[in-house]
Amino acid sequence: MYHHPIEMDDRPKPLPLPLAPPPHAPLLAYRPDVDGLRALAVLSVILFHMEHAWLPGGFSGVDIFFVISGFVVTASLLRTHPPSVRAFLVGFYERRVRRLAPALFAMVLAASFGLLLLPQAAEFVDYYLMTAQLALLGAANLAFAAQRTGYFEVGAGALRTEYNPLTHTWSLGVEEQFYFVFPLCVVAAYGARAAATAPRCRPCAGRPLLLIGGGAA
Repeated sequence: MYHHPIEMDDRPKPLPLPLAPPPHAPLLAYRPDVDGLRALAVLSVILFHMEHAWLPGGFSGVDIFFVISGFVVTASLLRTHPPSVRAFLVGFYERRVRRLAPALFAMVLAASFGLLLLPQAAEFVDYYLMTAQLALLGAANLAFAAQRTGYFEVGAGALRTEYNPLTHTWSLGVEEQFYFVFPLCVVAAYGARAAATAPRCRPCAGRPLLLIGGGAA
């Protein structure tokens, strides 16, 4: 019986390529430790405002929150997969607006209605309305800084906090300004590569940017 010879292909075969991550795979998984630090930072600030003696250094929770925000925002920039620098920037700003604007508008609206129910707050309405407008624009901190007074000062010339529930929006203004400037810094540093950083780079490639973002906040 005749058997056909088995043809052997001696040509070298290419090595299998490693599986690439999906385009929208997150650079970082959910971090309960980061969420826990954020909760502790907020709680320390609340306790400090309730009674300074309870936690004398509680105001440092604001600094901790800023660093965490820088870390989280930088991770958000790194895990996107936009086709261009323009899409990189527009997509980030759109996500920030969707996340912050609804709660901010609801808070300002509720505070405004509450203030109208207090007759003794009539003399502060103009000052409150100015603060509300600047808070919606992310610039309340600039108006407070222009008053040349410390946040914790009391007496003549101090920051007017009576019947102004939006004084705390200074920290939100700082964050929103960071959200606006930092992506531009990323594009200035990386150019067109900024839009392709996350899907091409290994997780370790984004670590310097994560550190810079956390420190800048």
